[in-house]
Parts: sequence; structure tokens; C-alpha cells
Amino acid sequence: MRWLCLIALWATVAGAEDLTLTVPLIPAVSADVYAGIAERVQRVFVKEGDRIARGDTLTVLDDGTVRFTESAARVAYEKVRSRLKRAEKLEARGLISAQQLEDLRFDVEAARARWERAQKDLSQAVILAPLSGVIAECGVRAGDLTSIRGLLFRVIVPEDLKAELFIPADRLSGVRIGQPVSAHPASGPECTLEGRIIRLSPVIDPESGTCRAVALFPGAGRAVRPGTVARVQLGKESGKRH
Repeated sequence: MRWLCLIALWATVAGAEDLTLTVPLIPAVSADVYAGIAERVQRVFVKEGDRIARGDTLTVLDDGTVRFTESAARVAYEKVRSRLKRAEKLEARGLISAQQLEDLRFDVEAARARWERAQKDLSQAVILAPLSGVIAECGVRAGDLTSIRGLLFRVIVPEDLKAELFIPADRLSGVRIGQPVSAHPASGPECTLEGRIIRLSPVIDPESGTCRAVALFPGAGRAVRPGTVARVQLGKESGKRH
């Protein structure tokens, strides 16, 4: 599932420092892993919940077709490059025209581009982890046929969480980057998570009349799971840290 931001609920008390929003706490860092080629999945090395390191192999696709294509593209490039070298000698002796030589140079560049594309496709048969973290979603299994830009995995760093806050325009006067915020989970352990505003949009959405802000809660993932719904209060200090 994708992390969806719930509709914010705000308190009726006046003043931005008293604003309370009910939103999910989501991973501050995450990455979606997509397939770059459409091939059959040979093997999957991870499952949901596994902790991984950047560069770990997540899955391997059948590379038979792309390997053949890469080999053919390499041979074609080497062949046309050899023709160009011979043509350069002939042109120096006045045996072929400058236009013929230019056409061959164009053919060499086109063949090089096809080979480089084939090399890239071949490299995408092995899917590597883009960052260190935890597998939050695993959408493939051995034997599946991938689609280009099809989602394979979602990797999250669960330790640091963030909240997307949609603040009513009439409550923005006291909101600033660096402002302290506190979060109280609606369920689970009773605790107060402390954070701060790290981003504040320069524009107001004309449809909702709100401004998007992002609050970061360092280390909050050690106390609650990503996706936990919490009441986020702006400007309040808390006594218990996580």
C-alpha cells in the first residue's frame, strides 16, 4: 500500500500554536523499486519485513533475451566501427567522399547508442537495494513477469518518521520552519513524540485553503510503527522523549 495522508482535523482553539492535526506518521525516508525491463522473475531474495543494506540483491530477472540483445549490439557496433576506420583511410586517399565518411560516423554513433542501451537493460536484470532499511512491500515472486516501471519493492527506513500537515490558511501566521511539534499516538503505547517543522510550502492550495507542512520526528519509529495515526500539536513541548 502507499502511505496515504489522512484528512487533517484541527482544533477550534484560536492561534497556530494550539493547532492539532490528526495524521499518520510515515517513514521520513523511503524508496520504491521498479522494474526497468519486462522479463520473468528468476529468484527473489527478500521478503516483507527483512532488513537490508544498500546494494543487496533483491531479485534477479531472466537475462537470456537482454544478454543476447547486448551481445548482438556489441558485435554490430564493433563491425561498423571497423568500417569507419577503413573509410577514414580511403577518404585520406580521396577514394570516398566526405559525405560517405560522415554517414559512417553517424552509423557508429547510432550503433554505440544501441549497445549502451542494451548494456543498461542487461544491468537491470539484477535488482539492487537503493538504500539500507526494511522491505515494507514485496510485490513479486519467482515466475512473475515484470512490466516496465512496475513496482517490485518498497523500502523504508523505519527509525525516523514524518507527518504531512495541511494547515488552514488562517492559522499560518505563527507557523515557521524549525517550530517544535509534538505527536500523541491515537493507539498503541502512551507516549509523546517530539519533532519540528522541516518544510513549509510557499503556496496555499486554492481548493482546500490549506498549506502543506512537513514535521520530522527523529527516532519516533523506535516507539511506534510507521503508519500509526497520531494527534500532532504545534508549538507544544513534551516531557517524555523518544
